[in-house]
Amino acid sequence: MDIPAKFPGLHPSGPISHRTLAHNFLIVSIAAVLCLPCLVNGVPPAGDSINHTVYQHHFSRQFWEGDYYPRWLTEANKGYGSPIFLIQYPLPYWVSALLRPVLRIPPGPNREAHEVGIFCFLAIAAACLAARFWFRIRCAPWASTLAAVTYICLPYILGADLYKGVEIGQLSTFACMPMALAVCDSPRMSLKRIGALGLVLALLIMSNVISAFLFLPLMLAYAIACRDTSRESLAARTVSILGSLAIGCGVAGVYLVPLLACRRLFDLSAMPRLLPGFTVSSNLLFVAPMDISRGIVASLTCAFAVALVAVWSVWRAPGSRFVRAGCLLTLGLGVAVMFPGFGEALIALSRMDAPQLEPGHYPAAMLATAALTAALAIFAYGQVAGRASAFNRPLKALLAVACGAFFLMLPWSALAWKADPLLSSSIQFPHRLCGILTVAAAGILAPAFDSSLRGAAGNIDRLARQRLLAVVVLAVLGAGVLAWRPDQPWRDGFHDHSTYKLDAARDLDIMFRTYVAKPDLQPFAALVGASLSSYKVSQTPPVDGSAALIQGQGAVKTIWQNPRTFVLDYDVPGGGVARVDQVYSPLWRAVSAGEPAPVSSYQGLMEIPLPAGRHELAFQFQGGSFELFGRLLTLVSAALVLGLLTFDLCLKTLKLATASKSTSTQSRPIPWSRVKGGLHEQ
Repeated sequence: MDIPAKFPGLHPSGPISHRTLAHNFLIVSIAAVLCLPCLVNGVPPAGDSINHTVYQHHFSRQFWEGDYYPRWLTEANKGYGSPIFLIQYPLPYWVSALLRPVLRIPPGPNREAHEVGIFCFLAIAAACLAARFWFRIRCAPWASTLAAVTYICLPYILGADLYKGVEIGQLSTFACMPMALAVCDSPRMSLKRIGALGLVLALLIMSNVISAFLFLPLMLAYAIACRDTSRESLAARTVSILGSLAIGCGVAGVYLVPLLACRRLFDLSAMPRLLPGFTVSSNLLFVAPMDISRGIVASLTCAFAVALVAVWSVWRAPGSRFVRAGCLLTLGLGVAVMFPGFGEALIALSRMDAPQLEPGHYPAAMLATAALTAALAIFAYGQVAGRASAFNRPLKALLAVACGAFFLMLPWSALAWKADPLLSSSIQFPHRLCGILTVAAAGILAPAFDSSLRGAAGNIDRLARQRLLAVVVLAVLGAGVLAWRPDQPWRDGFHDHSTYKLDAARDLDIMFRTYVAKPDLQPFAALVGASLSSYKVSQTPPVDGSAALIQGQGAVKTIWQNPRTFVLDYDVPGGGVARVDQVYSPLWRAVSAGEPAPVSSYQGLMEIPLPAGRHELAFQFQGGSFELFGRLLTLVSAALVLGLLTFDLCLKTLKLATASKSTSTQSRPIPWSRVKGGLHEQ
């Protein structure tokens, strides 16, 4: 039986029914159970949680002091400051900062961890609701709900991102990506959809710009596949999507313009050069000898079994032989690298740098995750191929992107990554593509749920398909738990723990390696008690942003007016040089009589030549024209979106009024005199 392309009266733009509210309440409840430790005690002390909570502490403090977009964190890095928010995505931190007056969590060592934990719950719940909104365009209510819940329980979201890595930026993208695909799922792109897609893309960019870049091929392929060829040309659909992308970049201009303008101030290649685990080769998917454990072996075995079921499913499915061959090749390449040492041999053949692994960085767990998700996508496609005739093109687009994303994470693609070092250094971690794979797999899984739930009750074929689908989905979710063990931090999260603690040992931004100049890296690392080649931090006393003379005789002090401005008050009769306990950045400008005073780096800190005498110099961290241009671009783009939505609403209102007038004219009662006259004539 074919699955209709769209069910009449069930489009998400219609009124919300009591049944829809019940499904949404169920979704939020499940998200709350999955994130319960985060709600009770905050994010677990794993992955990047310490980094994010440190950022959040300084971001929220400056935000509520009037710095609504903190670019410079004055008290970060043990008081030496950090320019990280010139490039770091801001959306999760804005949301968490805005939660503070609502939650009213008392100040303490765990406040930021608790706020970030609640943000994680909101991101997971929003991802599930957005996925259901997308699935409901083509699928029935229960199928959409089951697929949405499965989506947030897939290994990459629940295990790798939430409980292992605590990647709050990527968690935000899992809500934005399904919403963007839902907007694209239309026979024709209207002005309202172009504007709405632009807003969603802006949120996606400000959640994680790298994930947004990786998502573009999936969005474009899906949007083109969903168009009605009789109503909209390929060129028109492509221009609409590119227009939405331009609007999204404009709305996100307040973040994107400074990022592009200041990217040259950050040496992103320093991280893979200095720290283990940051190289591209370390983040391809393979099984290293140090990875072998019971959980990994069990999850890889389960992935192999699910892959065999997926091969059977897609082999017997009707449709193109080319599609089936591509699916089988993808699974075969994934299964091949499950053998220990084979993936590393492929990397060595490509002459990439050898993988640098450390405890806690296991590519085998990511391989199991990606293989399970890809096998689930291919299995689900085999279950609906030929049944969803009106949905074939979008399904094939999702399947092609899923297979492509899986291949690019495997060591087979090492030559491609090596051929473009700029792209590989910008993306940082190829396993980010697992997020795209997860979204695509969920989009294929929803019609598979819908197909299995349709048909006459008690039908043997329907019951068999339901049982098989349930077994495969449970196997994928169970194997994901074995690979990442999210149950352990879930249980441990009910015990009080301080993920963030404002002390000298933890308040360190690991990204200092990218914005401190290479000659000053070692002296600065010694100042903050860090090692350039490891994540270990020793206890060193924090500083307060004061100044000291390193040349000359006299007195000097700093007076901080706000996080971006301080006054240097000095009395040096013979002249000298002062050092300010703040990380040097060329964006720090000292202005005296309208002329910039020279500022340079000393052991990674600000070094200021002082003329003889007593003076005051005002220093500012100046974003300059790029900050102003970013704000203006955001305002203009937001006004454009508002204009598009208003114009579309006025156009619809005018059409409704015209249609109503036409209907009332056609149904106007015939005067009795005309009826009487007509009868008399007859």
